[in-house]
Amino acid sequence: MPVRAPLGKLLMDAGEREAASRAAMLERLRFPVSFVRQLTPAEASDAAGLQLPRGGLWLPGCDALDPAIPASGWLATPGAVLRTDSPVASLEPAAGGWLARGADGRVLAEAAIAILANAGDAARLATSGSLAMRCIRGQGTLVARERIGALRTVLSGDAYAAPLGDRILAGASYDDGESLEPSREVDAANLRRLARMIGGDAASWLEDARSGPVGHRFASADRMPVIGQLPDEAVALREAAALARNDRLPVPRAPGLYGAFAFGSRGLLWSALAAGLLPALVEGDPMPLEADLLRALDPARFVRRMLRRRACA
Repeated sequence: MPVRAPLGKLLMDAGEREAASRAAMLERLRFPVSFVRQLTPAEASDAAGLQLPRGGLWLPGCDALDPAIPASGWLATPGAVLRTDSPVASLEPAAGGWLARGADGRVLAEAAIAILANAGDAARLATSGSLAMRCIRGQGTLVARERIGALRTVLSGDAYAAPLGDRILAGASYDDGESLEPSREVDAANLRRLARMIGGDAASWLEDARSGPVGHRFASADRMPVIGQLPDEAVALREAAALARNDRLPVPRAPGLYGAFAFGSRGLLWSALAAGLLPALVEGDPMPLEADLLRALDPARFVRRMLRRRACA
């Protein structure tokens, strides 16, 4: 079976000021044009298959895919076991590792290394008081392709649009709310944002549009993911005075307990980074990221902020 070429992605300019800023960025960074280049409105329209009002950054290697496809592949990895019979009610340290227990106290799993990759429930299992996450509702909208045109690439900016068979997936909303029921008002708002970006009649698009996927994203207070070894907050609080005075002192860590969550809207991208970073942390191998980027992802950053606030109170 032949391999399909990537769809490519066009990150549309919001206006002339952003176009000039991006041109200066590309001049400074000197990326190869095979990776990214700036397109004029005419070039952008040709790439997208639609008449567009503005140009943007063209990333030909980007693509769109159904996240269920890679997830199924990961779960098929030899040794991977998916259990859905009982949720984990608690995680507790044990001799040489961690125990995951169900609500009835039964041991569900035991291992030397535990990785919390459970989004909004991670703070509870980690018994963390410093990790604050926001639950953000997201809903996409499916529009008949003929309503918008023969889109052949992914568009992003104030909204996104991706070709999906005879439909175009547009969205996504970014708002508070716990309901997973589709909302017609959210569909209308998604299409209004898309119309502002590419031009068009959002009201006519809505006539035969239908609600797409609805879900929740969890984001940290600083919008960066949490990837790395989790802190031992109980020990950190006992050593609060020293840690608040000296940023060079390492934050105490929970042995064998790691996290990979708060991915927000970029789950597939951040999970790929976590898949490379966590084994290096566990095995003590060279880090795949610079030190300042590691600090930006480090779960202990929230402990330091908490201790500074307490020291100033």
